[in-house]
Amino acid sequence: MLQVALTADDLDLVQVASRPSPMLELRTLLREPLVQRLTESRSKAYAMLGLVRSLVAQPCAPGFLFSAASDPADAIDTVVGTRRDAIRRDLDENAAAGFPLPAWTAELTQPGFAGTRTRKGLQAALTHVSSHYIEPRNLCGQPMVTARTQQWRDRATTRGSHQLLTSLHPGIRCRGTVLEIDLASGADVEAATTGAGVRIVPTLSASPGATLSSDGLAPLVLTCPTPMPAGPAPGTHLPGNPALEQLIGPNRSMLLGVIAAQPGHGTRELARLSGLAPASVSNHTKVLRTAGLTDVTRDGARVTHHLGPLGWALLLHRPGKP
Repeated sequence: MLQVALTADDLDLVQVASRPSPMLELRTLLREPLVQRLTESRSKAYAMLGLVRSLVAQPCAPGFLFSAASDPADAIDTVVGTRRDAIRRDLDENAAAGFPLPAWTAELTQPGFAGTRTRKGLQAALTHVSSHYIEPRNLCGQPMVTARTQQWRDRATTRGSHQLLTSLHPGIRCRGTVLEIDLASGADVEAATTGAGVRIVPTLSASPGATLSSDGLAPLVLTCPTPMPAGPAPGTHLPGNPALEQLIGPNRSMLLGVIAAQPGHGTRELARLSGLAPASVSNHTKVLRTAGLTDVTRDGARVTHHLGPLGWALLLHRPGKP
């Protein structure tokens, strides 16, 4: 659990972002077991995924990576354009904390050709991973995110910032001026803010998280899950794709949308979200997996479903567009 001591100024400066942060979503996605397996492939595309993962998915990733920009291209430009001394400071802090980064990251601090080449390589890899994994996921989840963030703003207006922080998520609690966040890692950490405020950022991951700037000048970034509600599947909120439904059937098309918007669910959870019987979901997901559109992650007896690159391409393709 992370315990963060807030100031009165922090509670007066609580803001709600409208979209997930591309770089924070990237960190969450790259820690998933399925993605870790993909990085072991010899494919050039997965090599780029592995390069980004080696930097972003560390237990303590360097602060310069986590731009507040909500537009993926702007966020990547900010990361790649970070000053050499700021990158060097973050790398040194990681090493001092016992989380050294890959050796190639030192070239990001070099002037001249070596530094430029490494930054361009990082930019290409970040752009590839963002466009193939983050942007499609955010596109599918945006209707859900828009509705949830509006609820948060309304609650802050009617009940105040403290009540908003208290009611955000079961894994987030605000006891007086101490904010408690249940971390997926299970680590126990204590930190304090400097009064720069709190920025609540929606995330499509299943667990909350928090990021503090190393210099204390930026707000505490609190990532809060926007879980899929029971009822109509997210496919009902997406632009219709009759061609896809004709190709694989309406129920399988809908399940692709469900898995895209909320990866990591098991068969029974997919049945609840889609309104289909568990046996039907099991049959459909077997067909999708055999066709290479989805993949599964096994944790003991539990099996969870995720979209593969081919599934993303099929789901997001529109007739008449390349």
